[in-house]
Amino acid sequence: LALLNWTVGKVLSQACTSGTPFIPISPPELVHSQYVSACGFNPRGEHSQVYNLDSNSLCLIGTSEIPLAGLYANKLIPVAELPIRLVAFSNCFRAETGAGKQSKGLYRLHQFS
Repeated sequence: LALLNWTVGKVLSQACTSGTPFIPISPPELVHSQYVSACGFNPRGEHSQVYNLDSNSLCLIGTSEIPLAGLYANKLIPVAELPIRLVAFSNCFRAETGAGKQSKGLYRLHQFS
């Protein structure tokens, strides 16, 4: 955690001196499946590594880029506002594949940062 804090601080301080600052973001860990699909993941496939909640269309994120892409979904960004520099850190989740019959009814996934 100390190394993460140092790295983010370093990125933010360098960005301030270069003129285009990075915006630190703590992204949500749940996103709508439409954003997961738009980023190239298949949240409903049989062999998907994306873990989706059965009760609605929410999925656990596999990378921080998915919710960041959702921030700008369906928006036209003027060239004058580019580049947009974001820095994010989050927990990420991947569904465990090939768990077998012994794990029926269990939610098996990997969580990492």
